[in-house]
Amino acid sequence: MESIHCIICNSNKTSAYKKIKDTSDRNESFTLVKCECNLVFLNPRPDKEEISRYYNESYLPHNEKKTLFIKFYNFIQKITFFWKWRVLKKNSRNFTDVLDIGGGAGTFCDYLENKNIKSVNYDPYFNKRDVAAVSLDNYDAITLWHSLEHVHNIKELFSYIDSKLKKDGLLYIAIPNHDAYERSYFGNSWIAYDVPRHLYHFNQETIAKLLNIYGFTIIKTYSMIQDTFFNVFLSKDLNLLKKIYVLLKSIIVISFNKKKSSSLLYVCKREY
Repeated sequence: MESIHCIICNSNKTSAYKKIKDTSDRNESFTLVKCECNLVFLNPRPDKEEISRYYNESYLPHNEKKTLFIKFYNFIQKITFFWKWRVLKKNSRNFTDVLDIGGGAGTFCDYLENKNIKSVNYDPYFNKRDVAAVSLDNYDAITLWHSLEHVHNIKELFSYIDSKLKKDGLLYIAIPNHDAYERSYFGNSWIAYDVPRHLYHFNQETIAKLLNIYGFTIIKTYSMIQDTFFNVFLSKDLNLLKKIYVLLKSIIVISFNKKKSSSLLYVCKREY
């Protein structure tokens, strides 16, 4: 286990926020703290070597079993891929290549390849494609679909992004939103806490601060409504009828207030 300072303000002045059990069958508890700058993060946390044991086949994005639920998950994933591709087309006009960081088995890259988009995936915990395959010097777009919250060395990550993104390229970051409306209904059982894999819990304020440190500004924000279904139905402590109520109410709230979305996609460009 390792202890860290805040990745935004480098402060070690934090207060205990929550103690939460691991969502796997290990039955371990982890502590979330809250910094003076409002970032919520895991501290102490498993180091880069220790964390690998939490990315086994029971972890849903890495699960290759053929259960009915996994088949449904894969079906929804394909719909989400189409949505992601449309967002990329809308913002990165005439893009021809994408670097996807933390893309699991590389299924989104496979989808893009079928659209004649050159794409490379690198995921250190599901490395079916070697990092050496990242052959281009610069990419039109770099995407992190629910991977930033998993990264131990944020400074190293942004240095790498800076070296691989074209001057006018765009950075896409999708992350859970700590201000999500449904979170208050589930308390410590909210699935998006996902300790210890999720190291940080951002809202719009804290992610903007982090991006500013590394020279990026947010130019557009998208609500990922599909994640509301995922978060509500996979979180515990409510029966099915209550979950349906929370889902419907969440959708209504999000339609009027994007800041209450379960997850948000940030389209970012360099500051000049």
